[in-house]
This record gives sequence, C-alpha cells and structure tokens, in this order.
Amino acid sequence: MAKPTNEQDPVLKQDKLNMKKLGASYGIAASVYKNNDEIKKLLRKIIDDQAKGITYEPIDIVNMLNETDWFKDYSNQYRGVELDRARMSPERWQEGIDTRARQITESFAASGAEIDDATAQKYAEQMIYGSGIDEQGNQKRYDQNWLNESIADAIDFTKTKTVGGFEMYDLSGAAEKTATDLYKLANDYGIDSAMTNRAFTSWFESSFKGLMNKSMQPQDVDDQLIDLASSRFPGLAKQMAAGQSLRTAANPYLRVLADELDLDPESFDLNDNLAQKVLNSVDDSGNFKPISLYDAKLAARKDERWKSTETARKEYTDIGNMILRDFGFLG
Repeated sequence: MAKPTNEQDPVLKQDKLNMKKLGASYGIAASVYKNNDEIKKLLRKIIDDQAKGITYEPIDIVNMLNETDWFKDYSNQYRGVELDRARMSPERWQEGIDTRARQITESFAASGAEIDDATAQKYAEQMIYGSGIDEQGNQKRYDQNWLNESIADAIDFTKTKTVGGFEMYDLSGAAEKTATDLYKLANDYGIDSAMTNRAFTSWFESSFKGLMNKSMQPQDVDDQLIDLASSRFPGLAKQMAAGQSLRTAANPYLRVLADELDLDPESFDLNDNLAQKVLNSVDDSGNFKPISLYDAKLAARKDERWKSTETARKEYTDIGNMILRDFGFLG
C-alpha cells in the first residue's frame, strides 16, 4: 500500500522523467511511456505523490499498471498468444502464420499493392500478437487500421499510363477505382490534373492514401474541394454549399459556351478565361454571381475561338452571299 511519510527522504529527489536518459537505458519502457497518455498520467501521479511524501511498494505500482486499459488491451492479448503458442506444435503455429499471410497477400493484391512472402509472414505474426515494438523502438498496435496504412503506403506511384493523350497514374484493383474517383472529382471541381501540376499530385497522393487507409472518408475530400472551389468561384459558392459539385453548378453556363464554340461541354475547362469571366461576374452591389445565359452566349461569340466554328463560317458565308446579291452578282 502507499505509505505517507512525515518527511521527504533527502535522497529521493523528484524524478523529472528525462526521456533521453530513459530511452538510452530502457528503450521499450521509454517507447511505452512516450506513446501512451494513460501511462504518462499514472507515472506523473506516482512522481507527484513522491514529492508529497507518499511512497509506493513495487507491488502497488504493478497493481496500478494492471488496471490500466493499456495493460488489459496490449499485455493480456500478447501474453494470451504466447500461452497459445507454447501449447501448440511449431508446425501448427506456422500453419496459422501461413493462413494469415495468405490473407494479407490477398488484401494487398485486391488493393493494387504488392508484398513479398517474407514481409507477409512478418506482418501475419505481428497481427496475431496484436501489438509489439517496431523497428524504431515504438510501441505499435498491429490491427486492421495498421494493415490499411501499410497497404496504402505500398501503392506504387511511379508508374503512369497515357489515356486519350492524358497522362495519369497506372494503378490496379481497389487503388484504380479510388484513383478514378479522385480524377473525376478533380475534373468536377476544376482542378488541373496534369502530372506536371505538383499541387495536384500532392493532393492526389495525400487524399488517395487517406481514402485507402480509411483515415479519410469521401465526404472529407468533398469538403476540401468545396472550400477550394468556393474561394475560386465565389459566384457558385451557394450552389456548392447546397451539395452540388462545381461542374454541376456551372453546367448550364458551360453548355452555352460549349455549344457556341463547338466544344464538348463535359470537358470544357473550368479554368478557361471565358468560363472564369462568365461564372465570376460582379453585379452592381459588388456580389459575385454568374452572368445571364444570354450574356454568356454573347460573350462566347466575342471569343476569338468562335470565328473558327461552323456557325461563324455559315454566318460569314450568308453575309457574303447577301452582299453579292445586293450588288447583282448573285441571282
């Protein structure tokens, strides 16, 4: 039991828990302390009590540790696995490792990542134990969240492919679907998704890994893009706040521009100067809002590209024929 003392023993000076010294002498203990707030709180309480003249027997500290969630969660599971392993033959243990390793390999492959047999075996044993100390000496929980992170980190971003003249990441499995969704989102929110755009590739890889390891949800990505698009297209911020993507909100105006310029409305670049002018007009009160669809049509006809359209050529031909008829050159 804790024993109060009338005087502080002069030899027992309060320990400041110097992490550098603790780490040098007790690597694993230092890691556990550094990575667990519950253990930090318990050890600080013991130190504070010591400063007040209260000392603890070793058994008291052990009992207090045994009551922590850390001990119950990590130590009990680890010790339970050790006991099970001691009861079974090496062949039976290895059989369990092999089964889990196959499952891990299949999870990597389904996600479009690769893992070698030795690493799969290592991961299998770590996940069976559920916790342990990693290569850096840090305490780790080896659970499904950890495996998701490992899979996401194993995705190879060095391979690219060209589709329709457009360079993009070359991925497979679940990674390909996640990448396709992100490319569509980038297009929907007017992000330049060229591989040379470092801002895009940085956002893509960060969002991709977050979605793959489940630390992010699709709505988190949508919220990021809505905030970004609202700052770039304040005239459509209200529609995006109501749940529309930037391209959906801009679609009526893009169709008018595309029709006048003989372009595909689905691929019309939201960063196009004409689109910016039409969507981010400022009214007499200083508010951002798109111009009317009729004015958008007139703006498209003033664009230099309109002169190359079939409509322009027909109108120029009709005007020319009319002039020739007026001068009697045509019947």
